Amino acid sequence: MSAELIIHPRDPLLFRDGRPFSADPGAEARSLPFPLPSTVCGAVRTMVGNANGWDWAANGPGLALKVGVKGPLLLARGRDEGWRVYVRAPADVLARPQKEERRPPVYCALRPRRGLPEGAGTLWPEEAGSDLWPLRPPFSEKPATGREWWPLKGALEFLAGGEPPEWDDCLPAFGREARMHVRIDPDTGAARTGMLFSTESLALPDVPSSRNGNGKGAKAVAFLVRVEGCEAEWPGETAMPLGGERRFALVSPPEKELWPAPPQGWAEKLAGRLRESGRLKLQVVTPALFEKGWLPGWLDTALTGTVPGTGLKVRLRAAALPRPIGFSGWDYEARGPKKARLAVRDGSVYFFELLDSHPSVEDVRNLFLASVCDGEQDNRDGFGLALPGIWEPAGEED
Repeated sequence: MSAELIIHPRDPLLFRDGRPFSADPGAEARSLPFPLPSTVCGAVRTMVGNANGWDWAANGPGLALKVGVKGPLLLARGRDEGWRVYVRAPADVLARPQKEERRPPVYCALRPRRGLPEGAGTLWPEEAGSDLWPLRPPFSEKPATGREWWPLKGALEFLAGGEPPEWDDCLPAFGREARMHVRIDPDTGAARTGMLFSTESLALPDVPSSRNGNGKGAKAVAFLVRVEGCEAEWPGETAMPLGGERRFALVSPPEKELWPAPPQGWAEKLAGRLRESGRLKLQVVTPALFEKGWLPGWLDTALTGTVPGTGLKVRLRAAALPRPIGFSGWDYEARGPKKARLAVRDGSVYFFELLDSHPSVEDVRNLFLASVCDGEQDNRDGFGLALPGIWEPAGEED
């Protein structure tokens, strides 16, 4: 059985960034810019388990781990419009500032360049050897700060070889709200002198606004997840704690199906272009986990391998990788914290060369929002959802 859920933030939400935090004087907890898949899937599984009376001291954790949760994906809507899916802006673009005043920046694509310019060098990781290509910047001036979220429609057009979306179609980073807290003495119920600490949470609007008067105010946002392999009864529309400090969100099924599918003709178009170019690109839209850190475990020491879910044999040529995300969690079965891990950040892009493969339309469809992590449980937890695309190398004259 599968189902879709919309998670509506009602409080400012805190998704801890993994730094040590306690109620000691001066302590501060800061939020990640978006919840990790493990945070959301843990909350959803707990909600389902509590509604069905699972015994968390016995077989409850085992039952929970069998529930697959894909996502979360970002939803946003303005006034008089429905929900639209957004994904993190890809790491293989830069925002170029315009010379004309008040004109917004435009997105320009980074392209892999075979070899290095004369006199140039790299600090490639040892496992990559000298086989990776650097990414060529499309301009020389200092880039502007890009917007963090692209509409899925615009991202798919770019992945298929089209132009990046317009600036005004993209969403900026979410606002943050700082709160000061005080430690309470459990014996007296009063505040303890000097025991102040602070939290910085994501302030996510739950209703659209048009405060600037031009209809382009802040959009309402929510998270979309797809639950698979769950035979338990659903609690229906409800509230659940999400993230730290027991902040709450509302959970409800959508009025119509929202989980994305390839647009009409998109898979056929992309498969044809892949056969012509022989170059496949994978964009990670939820953080990914690999045994080798940044490098997928399905690639060997020669950086070749087969893409999961397909018969496509590839060689890694380049990668656009922002700084990784460090995180941990709580193990219900072991009753203790999980081992800290590093996740490849959403928006990361891998560039592959196809080896004796002929991509089919079915290959493209199988890769659409498919999990590409090495571990089965990581895939079931929603990590490593990816989108396929094509890429063009930079010429010597670029």
